[in-house]
Amino acid sequence: MTLQSEGKSPENEMQTLQEKIHLITKYQKPYIANSLKRMAQKGACNVKVICEYIIAEQNEINIKESTKEGKIKCLVRFSTYLNHKPFHTISRQDVLDYLTSLKKPISTDPQHKSVGTYNGRQMILLKFFRWLYNPNESSVVRGYFNNHYGARAVVNALEFKEMLGSVLSEKEKVALEHARNYFSETSSQLTLDKSFKQ
Repeated sequence: MTLQSEGKSPENEMQTLQEKIHLITKYQKPYIANSLKRMAQKGACNVKVICEYIIAEQNEINIKESTKEGKIKCLVRFSTYLNHKPFHTISRQDVLDYLTSLKKPISTDPQHKSVGTYNGRQMILLKFFRWLYNPNESSVVRGYFNNHYGARAVVNALEFKEMLGSVLSEKEKVALEHARNYFSETSSQLTLDKSFKQ
């Protein structure tokens, strides 16, 4: 997989990529940087996307180093599982195949630890792909819309801010609109789910 973009030599592109890897891993354990460098030899375009995602997370929400490590490890393993297929071409089925590969039978996992691994990686991938396909979306929306209750929290917080007489920024107005829509959609889904259980 090549990384070359308009007007830059492959050497310059690789140098830029190495700098981005250093930027996101300078406080990480050496194996994190090494895993990205090894991956760059096979799937440089995916490494570039991972770096851009982590940089965006650092700039928007100042993620902890431990969170950063978990996200990088997850995305490297995911890319490796799919033989470094470019992230932009990955299908829903590819994601489901990867997540299914994490499940273990009860005989080898009696304490169901693979369920926690599955859920954790699913959340990382959900947030990653949301960023990948909506890079200009507010981090408030991306960060808290992991579930119905997160959307409700965003609505409550921003409506409370309005009630106190504060003027919402444009990003906050957009986030509030998205949160109301998301909450409305998930409320009807939760109601539907409950009716099926009865």
